[in-house]
Amino acid sequence: MAGFPVENATLITAYQSRWNDVIDNRAYVLLLRNLGLIYRKVFNQARTKGTMILSGEKSDVAVTEVALGDILEIWEVRQFISRDLPQPSPAMDRIADMVNQLKSELDRLSTGPGY
Repeated sequence: MAGFPVENATLITAYQSRWNDVIDNRAYVLLLRNLGLIYRKVFNQARTKGTMILSGEKSDVAVTEVALGDILEIWEVRQFISRDLPQPSPAMDRIADMVNQLKSELDRLSTGPGY
């Protein structure tokens, strides 16, 4: 699925028949007139602008605004199945510990001989 962060995954989705049921910052699979089938986080602007703002989870995917008329179908992603485990993201407390260790090491080096 184009844009999904886990390769070779099977997505479990639920069809959305009404624009008002699309919830901001949730993951959806969209069938678009010009782009075909894509995976994106969606921000619903249907009531105010007649559009949806699409944002990718990968940094190389640009944020785009799509008119409702260009969305042929929209499916909310509920789950996914994959044989590959996603790469774990480091826990914030572990990152904080690493930063503190680096600060301590820099302090030790800056107060060493010759300074």
